[in-house]
Amino acid sequence: MLIDVIKEFRLLAPEVFFEVEILDAYRLKTKVKDSEVDIGITFNTGDYPAPLIALPLTASPLGLFASPTLSISESCFFLPGLAPELPLITGSVKSGPYKIFKRFLDGRGIRLGKTMQVGNVHIVKALLEGGLGVSYLPKICVEKELARGSLVEVLTGLGEINLGVLLLKNANKEESAAASLLSKMIRTKLLDPNLRTKDFFERTCLPNSQNIAPGFFHFEKNLS
Repeated sequence: MLIDVIKEFRLLAPEVFFEVEILDAYRLKTKVKDSEVDIGITFNTGDYPAPLIALPLTASPLGLFASPTLSISESCFFLPGLAPELPLITGSVKSGPYKIFKRFLDGRGIRLGKTMQVGNVHIVKALLEGGLGVSYLPKICVEKELARGSLVEVLTGLGEINLGVLLLKNANKEESAAASLLSKMIRTKLLDPNLRTKDFFERTCLPNSQNIAPGFFHFEKNLS
């Protein structure tokens, strides 16, 4: 999401030392709160007390993704006993998307192969493209793979869940000119002009989505 922003920033501020850390949303929130990083781009986990400043950018639907080379029927993630013996791949079993989808599977009695925890989304995508399993992810993470056809979205009986993406800063940390410039560039590039911000934090927070009833059915198509 940020490659074009970083390229432009390097042209405008080539003398600035620039460091990128990839962390989970909770660790990143702690680092911003402790003034250890200038800017965070993170998924909405809720609960951003002062001095944190959380600025909504966009919302991404979650989905189940796999290689198009796999034979997955349209009904196998709606009813028990139909799912293939494929592993559920995740960067971390502590992640919100994994927990939500695993709870959905357990509630429906849908059994997959053993979970694969692989550390980060780049490895997840490589394994998916190799046809080694399925993964429940924010769609924004696999847009390029979907566009070139190396991954496809798989229908499930889980209703639509959107995950918020936001820019996170610390109000007590003095912002440098470089950090201010980068922050503005990020908002210009990533801010969705059609984003509904009124209930953004409640609507796009994964902890709020985990109260979905395990027996909830949502059929996208007539599967008879």
